[in-house]
Amino acid sequence: MLTDIIVIGSITYALKAKNALREAGIRARVRKLDGSNRRGCSYGLELPAGQLLTVAAILRPLNIGYEMYNE
Repeated sequence: MLTDIIVIGSITYALKAKNALREAGIRARVRKLDGSNRRGCSYGLELPAGQLLTVAAILRPLNIGYEMYNE
């Protein structure tokens, strides 16, 4: 299955985002990311490919910031 990953700075916001997406019918999986190329700990949400516009529309009103993850 193809996936996209977004980076969220804290586990708290990653879990809030996961719950908000679940309520909208989007499956997401929290994943600890390698922090070697970032400052501090980072968590990611693994999403089904092609859902990024929908995810943005859900997370923006909740003030949950994120960025795309490039492996």
